[in-house]
Amino acid sequence: MTTATAEAPATAQSETEATPGLSAVILAENLLRALNAVKPAIAKRTTPICETVRIDSHQGRLRFTATNRDIAIESWAGAKIKAEGGACVPFRELYTWAKSLPPVTVAIDVGSFSVGPKLPGPPQREKATATFEAARGTVRIADCWPVADFPRLPEVLAVAPAITMTGKAWREAAAYVGLAVSTYTDRPVLQCVHMTASRQGDHLEMEGAYGFRLHQATVPIDNRSDGFDLLVTATAIAATVKLIPAKPPRYGYEDIAIRVGEEGICFDIGDGVVYAKPLQGTFPYTASIVAGTRTADYHLATINPVDLLAVAKRLAPIAGNNSGIVRLRGIPDQKMDRLECSTTIDGATAMLDEIDAPGVGDRKVALNCRYLIDALTPPSKTATVSIATPSHAISIDAPGRTAIIMPMHVRW
Repeated sequence: MTTATAEAPATAQSETEATPGLSAVILAENLLRALNAVKPAIAKRTTPICETVRIDSHQGRLRFTATNRDIAIESWAGAKIKAEGGACVPFRELYTWAKSLPPVTVAIDVGSFSVGPKLPGPPQREKATATFEAARGTVRIADCWPVADFPRLPEVLAVAPAITMTGKAWREAAAYVGLAVSTYTDRPVLQCVHMTASRQGDHLEMEGAYGFRLHQATVPIDNRSDGFDLLVTATAIAATVKLIPAKPPRYGYEDIAIRVGEEGICFDIGDGVVYAKPLQGTFPYTASIVAGTRTADYHLATINPVDLLAVAKRLAPIAGNNSGIVRLRGIPDQKMDRLECSTTIDGATAMLDEIDAPGVGDRKVALNCRYLIDALTPPSKTATVSIATPSHAISIDAPGRTAIIMPMHVRW
């Protein structure tokens, strides 16, 4: 501990302060679940404090928080609190150890943080060591920071009115739209999900687009919206999806509350909260893309998405050897039009399958097989496909969602 001496400046004080640490017991599975929830917000090789997870006691539970200054995630876990307090623990060391644990209890013990002499400028805090002890091993992590050094989170949760919707509907829409978001950093706008809600509207619209595809989804909301138009990073949207289980919980899905304030947007989901700063920019004008699929000579075919998805998955391994391209060709028939799905290798048909598609006529188009699979996942009970010419995008419309896929140019 640093103490003031006789040689210290006159402004220095000999007193020291102590910031309380933390003592708690938590199940290993709850610890790992909370760490997995906040993992998307852990920064990589930036400010050291943003590479930590803040663990503190909050209303009788443990609260885990991480932020990379673009998004922040909070997750709560049940625990037995022995001593109130908190610490910012280096994430990667703790996460690596937590993944190796069997179903046991973990004792968390963080000593008090001591504060050195009060000198001009911000106080200099000493770091502490956190001990995580389980039945099959103990890890001691040095360089823990006091919670006071953790970046401030946006004040959105308490001040902004919320719109609510079912967790199941949000998860399905967010996961579907996220498939079409760009993974490249050349255009940050395309790494975002465009979210819009009209004033006094009863639904939320989401869309993601990049290159050769566009996904749109509509989510019913339980109350009226004040209206907003935002670009939210796909990382934040994906983090909300991780907080909602894929399989229905025993007591059903919890609702998700979305609040928009001056400092950002907040997604409140049961035992987790995601904060994000909207990106400034203009999303591509997608209305013209959708209108482009409704040319004067388009055909509207009704398909069974389950059948088309099964065929696309069968073609995918072979299509991978042909730039991932599958060909869809309509076969007119007096009884029932059919849609022929095929892929080629070196110009020769390697695999061919058919499904019923009334209304498709003689239209044809070539598509990226992975994009087609993503557009159909998860399969709905029914869908319509709008096909015009081989050089026009196709539209796949299912209840609550739409996918636009640009064509691939091939020799027919």
